[in-house]
Amino acid sequence: MRFGFRNSLLVLVLSLGAPVSAGEVPLPSLLSYVDDVAVTAKIGLLRDTPLREGEQELRFWTGFGVVVPQRMVRIRVTPTGTVSGDIYLYHSTDLRFDSDQREAAFQRWQMGSCGEQLVGAQKVVCEARINGRPRWLATYQRLLELGVLDLPDESELPEPTLDMLDGWSMVVEVRRGDQYRAYQYSNPGVIPAPEVRLAEQIGDEIGRLARRALNN
Repeated sequence: MRFGFRNSLLVLVLSLGAPVSAGEVPLPSLLSYVDDVAVTAKIGLLRDTPLREGEQELRFWTGFGVVVPQRMVRIRVTPTGTVSGDIYLYHSTDLRFDSDQREAAFQRWQMGSCGEQLVGAQKVVCEARINGRPRWLATYQRLLELGVLDLPDESELPEPTLDMLDGWSMVVEVRRGDQYRAYQYSNPGVIPAPEVRLAEQIGDEIGRLARRALNN
């Protein structure tokens, strides 16, 4: 079964929200909209979860529209270099905003890829059932080649060439030991900077990994 990927005007509204903060470092504004997912999934906020020396964890949040395949791909690296991962699927606790029954049905179908569904204050969350053996190591190595650890936030790049009311957004969280950073990109195709090509490729790599893992 396939469903279309459609964001909404909410992408623009969310992008204009106030940023959250880790200490004195401002964080992507979109991150605050998925904090409830991490809490509900019982994996904690990555910015508040220091790791052992040599450990790494990356979280890739994609979507942020009203009706989208909302997911978070989590990649973890041990001090010895072993790479593993998880995929979390989530949607709003209230689907009544969606007048299109097919799209509401999509959200429910998406959660059918899961085991136990956890209900939080704002989101319903589950850890997806992984099919086969996803290429966690190969994907992680490719992400390193694309500069995933050090890519700048879109706020550090030139202004977009036009305003977009629809599209795609991604937030990347990076935790290395006690060091943490996060950045976001919304509709990178309209930002005139070479870094956005890397952001788009990172999104593509994560999308391919998730599709293989979920067989959809």
